[in-house]
Amino acid sequence: MASIKVPIRSQPDKMSGKVCIADTRMPVEDLFIHLAQGGSIHTFSQEYDWPDLDQLKAVLQFAADYIGNDQEAVGRARAATRLADAAQRDQQEMALP
Repeated sequence: MASIKVPIRSQPDKMSGKVCIADTRMPVEDLFIHLAQGGSIHTFSQEYDWPDLDQLKAVLQFAADYIGNDQEAVGRARAATRLADAAQRDQQEMALP
């Protein structure tokens, strides 16, 4: 039986325990913030010089599978999206002359 490779990791001694993309120091949160602000995995890959789009896709698929099976996680994801949207609106309003 093949083992399942989990595309994220959290280790207390790395990045203060933040959940990161496996074998990196890139917080998963940074990817989701980028996406919530209208970016794509392609622009994320370009901005961070990320060589492996399949790795980013695996993170998104893992999150989709997890969120799809956990109503509490769905609620947290929706709340995070609302906060990201509000923060973006605030930032846009502050930029107005």
